Amino acid sequence: MHAQQTGCAMSDDGRFQLLACQYLREHMDTLLAQADGIGRDDSVVCVRQATDAVRRLRVALKVFATCFPGKKVRRWRRHVGRWAKALEVLRDKDAEIEFVTDKVAPVAKRDSQHASGVNRFLLRAKQQRAALQAQVREDLDRLKTSPVLAEMHGEIEQRRFLLRHQDVVLQGTFAPPEIGRLLHKRLKQLLALQPCLGDAKALAEHRRMWTAAGRLRDTMDICNPAFDHRFDASIEVATKAEALLRDIHDCDASVDAVQRFTGEEYRRTVTYFGHDRYFARLRPGLEFVQELRIARRRETFDKLVTFWKDTEDRQVWQGLKALADTPASAPALSTTDEPAADVGAQPDSEPDRSADVPPTDDLPGTLYQRGSRWWWRVRLPGEDRARSRALKPDGSEVTTTDQGLAVKIARAMWQRAEQAQSHEDVESRILEAVAAQAATLPATVPAGAAEDRVETHEVQDEATSRSRPQMAPRAVTPCPARTVLCECCGRNGFLESELARIDSGQRLCANCLAELRRKAGGT
Repeated sequence: MHAQQTGCAMSDDGRFQLLACQYLREHMDTLLAQADGIGRDDSVVCVRQATDAVRRLRVALKVFATCFPGKKVRRWRRHVGRWAKALEVLRDKDAEIEFVTDKVAPVAKRDSQHASGVNRFLLRAKQQRAALQAQVREDLDRLKTSPVLAEMHGEIEQRRFLLRHQDVVLQGTFAPPEIGRLLHKRLKQLLALQPCLGDAKALAEHRRMWTAAGRLRDTMDICNPAFDHRFDASIEVATKAEALLRDIHDCDASVDAVQRFTGEEYRRTVTYFGHDRYFARLRPGLEFVQELRIARRRETFDKLVTFWKDTEDRQVWQGLKALADTPASAPALSTTDEPAADVGAQPDSEPDRSADVPPTDDLPGTLYQRGSRWWWRVRLPGEDRARSRALKPDGSEVTTTDQGLAVKIARAMWQRAEQAQSHEDVESRILEAVAAQAATLPATVPAGAAEDRVETHEVQDEATSRSRPQMAPRAVTPCPARTVLCECCGRNGFLESELARIDSGQRLCANCLAELRRKAGGT
């Protein structure tokens, strides 16, 4: 790998790199999955999910900047930024149409004075939305064949392949120190805009505060697994603040859209009719839309101010600073509804969130998760190397998602392996004793004596067999073939001969092996 050109060395923490690969791949897949639906008429949900995916990709490329070459990261961020801007404009238009359709149009139907202007504004908004949708659709079609997206995908898959062969798993706390610094930076940017909450007319500052709250929330969400999920409560607070600020942004964008439309429609009417008398029919409805949006903004802003004061009273942001300062190897601090500063000062009062999970101190190997499923990498008694095993309840073909049950299954698996090993040890000791006893017999026997002894035994065996009643031959039941599971997909029921062992020691079925080769060859 190339050194990063920004003067910052690439992170050598394999777990942090694996987290980066999995997170980026997840949201790249989400973006591509929603891209096909954006061309449909009912694409509002697709647009929102694609917008969220691109926003998270932008934040993740900042968080994981040290996991990939610097020049590539900068190029990826430029392109993802362009995709984000195009989708955000379309998403704003959807929010505008949704508000007018749900809140304004039902009221305007009962008032003929407002109906003409509201209907005209809604018609133009839908026409503009259709034009934007076509443009965004073309951009996303180009995205699918973009060399930048292919480069991102290839780099991620190459890194995942290498980490997989190094047996890297996501377990424990492992966040590098630069993540704590980034969290402090995001929080500082948000708190620096806090004074704008005293001025309801500071529109630009409110928009920047919305962006800062979203970036802080997404950064915590990305880092949460690395910090043992200690940011859960802080993420909830930041999410609510971001939602209120987004609603304020939507109101501002809609008010601007109404003002622009009013000027454009006035000029269009005068040009077509030669006078502005027809426009007088539209003006009340347009003013009605604007008034409702301003009232909605005022109401949402009051909610935001109250909510923000509550977060200050509970010292949420001070608690977040303490959590970000906590070393990655330290126990996770509580982020409950209690004041965060007190929680940091009294870690012993933290509720035990793993009280129903059996202790794992005496359990060898490593418990880890693939997605939400629990696996166990361990060298069982009698084995020559550690292997990954899916922890499945007896009689089930599905790996468990319950950590407590996973620990019990692992313990039972270890006990069975110990018992099997003890049986093998007993048999080995018996064979050794027989061999030792045979070694005490005379080393040589005269040839004639040996032949006489063999003949005597043959005659005795023949006589014994004649004196015994003849028994029907016993039917021999063939021993069932031993079945094993694929250590990649977790499917069971394969014969040992059907699995292939790769360099890392894992045994893979034919499908998983073909997929691994395809990805490695494609990158």
